[in-house]
Amino acid sequence: MLNGVKEKSRLTVSNCNIICAIASLKILVAAYELVKKCPMNSTLEIGGIDLKYLKNLSAELRAGKFAFYLAKKKSMPIVGKEELRLLEISNFRDQIVQSALLLVLVAVYEKKNLNCSYGFGLSKSRHTALKSLKLNFAGCTSVIVGDVSKCYDVVNHDFLVNIIKEKIRCDKTIVLIKNFLKNPYQERGSIVYPKIGLFQGSSLNDIFCNILLDKFDNFIFALKDLSNQEKYLGGSLKLREVLSSHYSSLPFFEKNFITEFQHFLHGNLFFGLLFRSLQYVRYVDGFVIGIAGSLEDASTIKAVTVDFFQKYLLLPISVCKVRTFDFNTMGCVFLGTFIKRIIKDEKQLKVNRRSGERLKARKIPRVLLKAPILMLLKKASEFGFFKKTSGGKFVPTAYRAIIDLEHSTIISFYNSKIRRIFSYYSFVCNRKSLKVLMHGLKHSCALTLALKFKLRFRSKVFKKFGNRLRCCETGAELCILKT
Repeated sequence: MLNGVKEKSRLTVSNCNIICAIASLKILVAAYELVKKCPMNSTLEIGGIDLKYLKNLSAELRAGKFAFYLAKKKSMPIVGKEELRLLEISNFRDQIVQSALLLVLVAVYEKKNLNCSYGFGLSKSRHTALKSLKLNFAGCTSVIVGDVSKCYDVVNHDFLVNIIKEKIRCDKTIVLIKNFLKNPYQERGSIVYPKIGLFQGSSLNDIFCNILLDKFDNFIFALKDLSNQEKYLGGSLKLREVLSSHYSSLPFFEKNFITEFQHFLHGNLFFGLLFRSLQYVRYVDGFVIGIAGSLEDASTIKAVTVDFFQKYLLLPISVCKVRTFDFNTMGCVFLGTFIKRIIKDEKQLKVNRRSGERLKARKIPRVLLKAPILMLLKKASEFGFFKKTSGGKFVPTAYRAIIDLEHSTIISFYNSKIRRIFSYYSFVCNRKSLKVLMHGLKHSCALTLALKFKLRFRSKVFKKFGNRLRCCETGAELCILKT
């Protein structure tokens, strides 16, 4: 079923009956399995859902009579902030339909989204976004880092539906999406009918955000075409074809001159020294634009970007959320990674033994990816693993929220934190520096066990349980990864 949707979605407009794909029994069963596996749904009542129930649900969707139940919203605190986040709590039936709609929308928009978008889709993640940035931003001298503030809360429903209509012409599917967007919810005993924004916690938020910001991707690529490096490289390639056709009849000294000129031309064009090139990467609501130009050029593109968000996408992006940086000296932080452009000398290619002269080595720019250790320590102190002294140093402290848990459970909790950090920053060049964070979490675990077993000092904990804080009952040990 999804393969048929993918084939039809390759057309400019998908005129197929999308509601039949959403209401198919195979898609509903797959959606049921996805919702059932979610750990957040372990407390929901899922009794009474069988094959007959899914068939009735499929009939309601095909007839266009499906209606979402009244949702509930719950306020949840944000770690490190005084604000509260409203999360949607919908029943199991509505989540099945949302997951089925998600599977079909991914099949429709999978090929439509540009390669620069890494926020949602198959084989796309933070790592692929950073890898693309590392490979393509070597020629950029200035960068623009932006973030749409509270993107889910300010999405215009009518504007989003009009964008979806450009690709999907199924009336029943459009009505289903409208009902989801405008579904009322109960808050503090009163019923609220939303006019803008998406429900926090819904599985459809990422795909809707990606559909909306795809317009911004196309706008940036239109700017890229204005200063595209391919037309300059194409000119140099044509020049090389002309030169190579007459190369055999040239004298020896002219051959050497043309060879040196070709190397100079190719190097400068490729690394953006003779023209202004533009590169772009987006992950969900955060993006980076790199240009081979001055900060004044970056400020101009920044103003155009802010104007596009406010006037065309109807998203109130704050100017302080879009900033320009000198990529050579300052660098920037994107997706929790410090990124900077560096220029290193290559090793000498050849040494002339007779004259003793050495060939000049080229300076090739590269993009450096580092883990921001100080930022990670500040984040860990907000969660309660570290505390900051009056002298500005970060020292480990006990995590009191898990003192009542078992010894093995505490070890597993800290192991998950350590493995998650080392797994995410597996690509950085300063991976050895993560040992500082791992050492701090190790001592935080020791202080937590000291409170649990009333040993007072962490030295007694290490003396009793060993260097890896081994649990005597289960044999669980703290994970000490090699850097």
